[in-house]
Parts: sequence; C-alpha cells; structure tokens
Amino acid sequence: MNIYFDCDYTILAMDGSLRPDTREVFDRLIDDGHQIFIWSGVGLRTSDMSRLDLEDMISGIFVKPIKDFEEGLTRFGVKPRPDFVIEIIAK
Repeated sequence: MNIYFDCDYTILAMDGSLRPDTREVFDRLIDDGHQIFIWSGVGLRTSDMSRLDLEDMISGIFVKPIKDFEEGLTRFGVKPRPDFVIEIIAK
C-alpha cells in the first residue's frame, strides 16, 4: 500500500522533534512491503525529513491538498495515489 503520513502532530511533535516510535513504525511498514510518503498542507517538508534522517525510508514528499482533494492530487503531482492516509488532528 501507498501510505501517506502528515507531518505536524502526526510524525512531528510541536517542537519539531520526531514523535516516539515513528522510525520503528516506518521500519515495520516497509518490511511488510508498504511504501511511505510524506505530505503536508503547509508545503514540502523535505528539509524536516532530512534533518530527522528519514529520507532513506521515504518514497516521496508532497504538498497535501487541503481542499478539492481530487483536483489537488493532480495539481500537486501526488503519485502514486494514496491508499491510506495517517493524520492526527490537534484540537
């Protein structure tokens, strides 16, 4: 499966650090044959993934469509299509 993870509050804590067990979860998903993608509604997070040394685990980094999801996938060149999305909504 193509699994897309959001950044803020999902894999990144409020202080920008990697949330606990993220690397272990990524390892297990990859070992099970899945691909990991990162996306964010605030833009490309390439520098964050590099800073956290996650680049070797990630198959792609994209801008996440905030509205008009289907149109946004095309507009932002999101390929392959997400099969599963992980996002924590902070309240």
